[in-house]
Amino acid sequence: MKKAANVFQTITLLILFFILLHAAAMAEDARPFRIVLDPGHGGYFLRPFSKHGDKYDFGTGEYLQAFNIGAVNNNYKESELVYGMAVLVKEILDRWNEKPLGEIGAQNNLAFSDPNQKINIEAILIRPPDMKMEEISALEDPNAPYRLYDYPEAGKRMPGRISRINALKPELVVSLHMRNKYFDNDYGGLAILVPPASFLREIVNASYEFRDKPVAPKQYFAGVLSREYLPYLDWFVFERGRSEMDCIAEDIAIYLTGYANKKGTYVIDLQEYKGFRENMVTWPYQRSETARDLYYINREAPFFIREFSRFEEKRRHGGPEGFGGDNYYATIELLRFIKWRTVTEGLRINYRINYSFISLWSLPLHINAISAYLELGCVDSDSDLLLVTKHARSTASFIALGILSLLYGTDVPVERDAPRGGRLDWEYYGDYFDIPAVENLQKENE
Repeated sequence: MKKAANVFQTITLLILFFILLHAAAMAEDARPFRIVLDPGHGGYFLRPFSKHGDKYDFGTGEYLQAFNIGAVNNNYKESELVYGMAVLVKEILDRWNEKPLGEIGAQNNLAFSDPNQKINIEAILIRPPDMKMEEISALEDPNAPYRLYDYPEAGKRMPGRISRINALKPELVVSLHMRNKYFDNDYGGLAILVPPASFLREIVNASYEFRDKPVAPKQYFAGVLSREYLPYLDWFVFERGRSEMDCIAEDIAIYLTGYANKKGTYVIDLQEYKGFRENMVTWPYQRSETARDLYYINREAPFFIREFSRFEEKRRHGGPEGFGGDNYYATIELLRFIKWRTVTEGLRINYRINYSFISLWSLPLHINAISAYLELGCVDSDSDLLLVTKHARSTASFIALGILSLLYGTDVPVERDAPRGGRLDWEYYGDYFDIPAVENLQKENE
């Protein structure tokens, strides 16, 4: 009898052990969705640029550009408006955390795909607010908390915003920006979009026969590129008097060689060094070689192993919208939530969603998370300002609902301007958000 009791006790302890082991595994699996809220800019336009700039090149030991403080209109600063919005979004997400989706849905007249699912998120604000003038004057380097790229301090390499985001290993980064009007009737939101490396490779291949000639016209590329890549030809023109294709040529030249092109050509200008941006970030994908040819892509370099991985292709191409990948879907969904809810909530704001700004933007190119990069509107548009001032709390709730929809999925009614409501395929990415080693990405690419 005693022996039987001992056997029973042993079996009981084993069962308890496996229950605890399973619970520990479940707890590990239940890591919250980590969301970084990235309000644009911050920082100050100070001289000399050699001390207060951004894009510090550790090879040459200098900042390569002045600090970009963002859009300004009289008393309205982009950096302050979007910071205030990010704070409100974080407050709302923190308040909703650990509550059933059904409860939040009932409060906001929105049906979630699984109303019994408890919200499990961690919202992180990546930068501090703008400083007051007396604080700026007391600091040796007041731009330090706001820089996108790594920078030196007391002989050490300090992480910029991109490196800090990657260190947090988030699933989703929501970047909030505004702009000055590009034309008189400019207003409303738009998506910031980075195309896939496969598109850039097609551009390089298609332009080879023009390598010693002026940049080929857009119509030429529209006729030779694969149909799936045509939307990316509507490139952001960053300088008056230049064509979309000339701007693409310069962006690709910097991306591949670290140098700008000679304007209007596919020849790199060795007097216009812009740096390897991937080497300004702390991660495993830096490269050591110096390219001198626009038509050379070293597929064995760590950066390009990442660039041509299936994860980057899914992040930046195809997807529910047909192009732009999960990044574009996440961005346009949040904008659709804003537009849709301004109508359903009766805010009487004339809001529209514009064509995307497509380029090789720094932050969405150099993070491994899904990048929802929104231009909320114009700082010199009265209706857009209402959205981020008088109706700021409502707008923040629309963004927060959109974030939950991306994480968990919603059953949105079929209405004009309504979002799709589809959940992103988070499982596809595996440990990609954890910044895997180069050799692990190589195995994935094989």
